[in-house]
Parts: sequence; C-alpha cells; structure tokens
Amino acid sequence: AWHAPEPQTRGEANRRVWVARSTDEGKTFAREKPAYREPTGACGCCGMRAFADHKGNLYMLYRSAAEEDEAAAGGGESQKPRLGSTIRSSAEEVL
Repeated sequence: AWHAPEPQTRGEANRRVWVARSTDEGKTFAREKPAYREPTGACGCCGMRAFADHKGNLYMLYRSAAEEDEAAAGGGESQKPRLGSTIRSSAEEVL
C-alpha cells in the first residue's frame, strides 16, 4: 500500500492510497487499485501505516488532503489542519 497522485495529475488533493494484492505469498501482484472510493487526497510528506487483523481486514492510517491551501501548493507548510483518515475494508471487498 502507498499513496501517489492519480495519473496525469499533481497536488496533494489528487493523491490516493493505492493497494496491490498478492494471492501467492508475494510472488506476483495484481494491478494496483485505489483503496478507497472517496477522493480524500493524501499528504505527500506524511507517513502512512497499514495493519491487518487475523480476519483479513486491512486498516490504513494516513493524513488526508482533500484541499490544498496556497502555502502547501507553493512548497511551504500548510496552515489548514487536516484530519487523519482511516480505511477499514475486507481484503475481498476492496482489493
């Protein structure tokens, strides 16, 4: 799992969380898919964490960036607070 911009776009508001699934213990991977249907954006300088439980549910924590302010767009530090986002989904449901 990682976050990156949609193809042919720029800016944090256009970033998405992507996931590639393997069903053969990591030997091969399916093509990446967006992990979440809603366009939440993702902060490019903040980290991301992913966890799986014993039932196969995948949990991801990242800093959303649905809007960019002028400071962030110019390479400065954003002055707008951003809420953290959590994705919880069954591995079969989204991936």
